[in-house]
Amino acid sequence: MSEETPQQKIARYELVLDAQADEIDKLRAENGRLIDWIMGDANAHTALQSVYNNPQSSETNRVKAASAAIGYEQGKIRDEPPFLELKASIPLTELLPVRLKRCLELEEEQQAELRSAVLLGPGPRNGNGSDDTGS
Repeated sequence: MSEETPQQKIARYELVLDAQADEIDKLRAENGRLIDWIMGDANAHTALQSVYNNPQSSETNRVKAASAAIGYEQGKIRDEPPFLELKASIPLTELLPVRLKRCLELEEEQQAELRSAVLLGPGPRNGNGSDDTGS
């Protein structure tokens, strides 16, 4: 195994220093975000949102935060009493035959009107399309 040359050591140290500087920058940004969150009007829900929206959080932590926050983001479905309590004055079983009978009566009346219109024919016309015979 050969020893590193001084240039190789320097290059390796520079790589390590660059990686450390990048990590320090990330940690400073995270600390700044946390300080802003603590000093601001943060609450538990915003904390959970910051965890599940952070792509650097582990998948497990993101899932846990999302499952804890969902109760605040979507309301639970529950039975609600009806807005109006409507009750029919006539039961449908009694109302239906009455309505059917009335429909049949109306049909018969319309047919009778059509028959009388066909038998009588159109009324007198004055030539301009109106029934007004006096001018």
